[in-house]
Amino acid sequence: MLVLALICGCNNNSGIERKPVITVSIMPQKYLVQQIAGNKYDINVMIPAGVSPATYDPSPGNLKQLSKSLAYFRIGLIGFENNWMKKIASVNKSMQVFDLSSGIGIIKSEHHLPGTKDHGHGCDPHTWLSPKAVKIICYNIYDALKSLDPADSMFYEHNYIKFAEDIDSIDMMIKESFSGLQQRKFFIYHPALTYYAKDYQLEQISVEKEGKSPSPVHLKQIINLAKEENINAILIQEQFDIENAKMLAREIGGNIIKINPLDENWTDQILHITYELKSALGSEVNK
Repeated sequence: MLVLALICGCNNNSGIERKPVITVSIMPQKYLVQQIAGNKYDINVMIPAGVSPATYDPSPGNLKQLSKSLAYFRIGLIGFENNWMKKIASVNKSMQVFDLSSGIGIIKSEHHLPGTKDHGHGCDPHTWLSPKAVKIICYNIYDALKSLDPADSMFYEHNYIKFAEDIDSIDMMIKESFSGLQQRKFFIYHPALTYYAKDYQLEQISVEKEGKSPSPVHLKQIINLAKEENINAILIQEQFDIENAKMLAREIGGNIIKINPLDENWTDQILHITYELKSALGSEVNK
């Protein structure tokens, strides 16, 4: 019986065609890799949905999947990677590591009100929320896949070109959405749209101060600024406590916009951010 079980087990395993595994850090990367790689790889995501990349520690299951990975695609600058990349690389020494932020002009973090001292904490990691930066990220994905699997380089090139055209269309649509707006400033609890705002000549003002919830004094400064400059858009990530945002919205008569920078469907999320932000900023012009 034991021999039979072993034979059956071997037969079952031999009938399974296992795909090579690529590991990424966050859910949006999975979507982007799939646009270029198609279904040629299983994508292992280290940070589950709804979890902060700044504080997450990988589970034993995460680390086990790393041992099967052909490559690791790091997004570049998130706290999780800064804290864990050496350990991740040591789990599987044959695993190749690719930095998808290569070639992107990195922007320093901003955690301050206009006219106050900059208390930035290093570099802003949210490169994937800019279509322009995502086009570079996708080229880096294509380049990595080409080096991992030269025989299928034409397949990856075709997918990259097709998706790059989609990104260009999204970029043009966003430019047109914000053209002609008088109000270009908005509040955001955690400054995740630094690259997006720069690309489209917008100005995000962080409600957080030095990465922490605003103090009463800081909140009063924000309320005064909102009234002086007629700013009414308040963006907040889905993972954040919304009660402070509701209080701020009541004080300034503002509109709360929920965003999810870690949404797996990158395209849908960028279009959502654009639509909601345009609606909020555009309503300000008509007051």
